[in-house]
Amino acid sequence: MIDAHVHLRPGSPDLLMERLNAFGARSFNALGVPALWGDGNNLQCLAAKKRWPGRAWAFGGLHWRGRHCPAPEQQLRLLLDAGFDGLKLLETKPTLQKDLGFLPDDRHFEAMFKLAEERQVPILWHVGDPASFWDLSTAPDFAVANGWTYEGEGFLSLNELYGRTERVLERHPKLRVILAHLYFCSDDRAHLERLLSVYPNLHIDITPGSEMYRGFAADQPGWKAFFHQHAGRILLGSDLTNEPEDAYWRDMSMLTRGILGRAPFTVWDIRMDGFGLDEKQLAAITGGNFKRLAGENPKPLSRDGLAALMAFYRDNLDQQGFAQCEEIYRGSFA
Repeated sequence: MIDAHVHLRPGSPDLLMERLNAFGARSFNALGVPALWGDGNNLQCLAAKKRWPGRAWAFGGLHWRGRHCPAPEQQLRLLLDAGFDGLKLLETKPTLQKDLGFLPDDRHFEAMFKLAEERQVPILWHVGDPASFWDLSTAPDFAVANGWTYEGEGFLSLNELYGRTERVLERHPKLRVILAHLYFCSDDRAHLERLLSVYPNLHIDITPGSEMYRGFAADQPGWKAFFHQHAGRILLGSDLTNEPEDAYWRDMSMLTRGILGRAPFTVWDIRMDGFGLDEKQLAAITGGNFKRLAGENPKPLSRDGLAALMAFYRDNLDQQGFAQCEEIYRGSFA
């Protein structure tokens, strides 16, 4: 089993590995998000590749200076040369999009997407959030507590986030995109069906979001048929982290394991049957699809590539950010 969607926050990675073992995943894909978890986050993910050789893939994230993303195409080249296996985009999560002003269809990012399409670089892309988060009357308590409600000024609508993202797909129809969290379409399966029918390289991951599993439970026959039809386009993910205060990781993992099984299961008030996938479908979802997109084995790290990446960080990060990167680099790679 390969968990295609995990994160490393600042601190020891050991807790992440403990949770992965409990989840049943031997291998994993660490997603760097320096815009959210600090300038050293990419290097933390590469350090995991070094620590667990052959078991860890890593997708790197873009660095920003305030609301400016310097040289995104060059950043992607440097990430790949250093040993990253793909690109992670979280910049279209509404809170981060508001802070950064990221518009994926802006021409500033055109060359980056063109390069990703030409080189068939997999992009694991978080777009939007559940539709209920745009309305305080329907947003769940945990969304309110985390500041994930988007009625205020400055937030793009979910439709605009979808529209701008899908404009990128129209321009680059052969992009290897993995839409995280089912593209938040558990209440609109037809939207997802349309995209999968148009873009042959498009995939989705089933990383929870509890709302996704509530959507599954509300239409079990429809979603069961979807999984059986599209097993070759679905990737397993958990969103596991090394965050000590994460109280829900075990329940979320039980939801994911439940739908991939055959037996009835209950988590919280969600009651449903597993989707009864066959061995071939399970093998695809739990590892085969990811390897087809990201490589049969993780890319090796490159000392020269790492040095070039550090040179870019030295020239483009502020002093504090570069110091953070340099500390991780010296501790793990020098």
